[in-house]
Amino acid sequence: MKFTLLGKDEWCCCSPIIRTGWTDIVPKVVRHNVEEFGKRKVKRVIYTCAGCYRTSLIDWPVQYGESLPFEVTHITSFLYEQLLRGRLKFTKAYARTVAWHDPCHIGRHAGVFEEPRRILRAIPGVKYVELKRSEELSRCCGAGGGVKGGYPELALKIAHRRLEEAEQAGAEVLVTSCPFCIRNFRDAAKNFGSKLEIKDLAELVFELTE
Repeated sequence: MKFTLLGKDEWCCCSPIIRTGWTDIVPKVVRHNVEEFGKRKVKRVIYTCAGCYRTSLIDWPVQYGESLPFEVTHITSFLYEQLLRGRLKFTKAYARTVAWHDPCHIGRHAGVFEEPRRILRAIPGVKYVELKRSEELSRCCGAGGGVKGGYPELALKIAHRRLEEAEQAGAEVLVTSCPFCIRNFRDAAKNFGSKLEIKDLAELVFELTE
């Protein structure tokens, strides 16, 4: 598989400024990114950030004025594809009790629910537990919509409720795939003294396939 990066030509996806109401600059930024992908003849863009994925999938076509000239995929869906094709093979066991947190941007907004769960269940040694509130009814991590920046204490309290839910389910590790979720959960775990480990799905997969 051939891949490339935009490097210095990559501009922000615009999710933060769209969610906080500063939208004047968005069409210019979106067009820049789309054109940069076009220069490289990109056919598929894979995102590791839930917010970037959702914004590119849903907001970019509106701001661009037409369908995007490439496919938009989140890393969880890509990894699951590789698992089904036999290209993703775990070489190490992970004897931990694990739960999945549905990021709002790939879950409720884009319908990516089964892929990460099936990846986690395929890892040797993993005991998978489902949280009480999951999929469409999943709690937000508390960081989105400008809350982390504008109301940091509230963001931590919301994250703490989610950590408690994971602990009540018996989880030792809470896995997700959103930088905002990971940051806020780790901040909350430190602030409230939780021993729950927070992991990014792609990083966990990398650790177990080296």
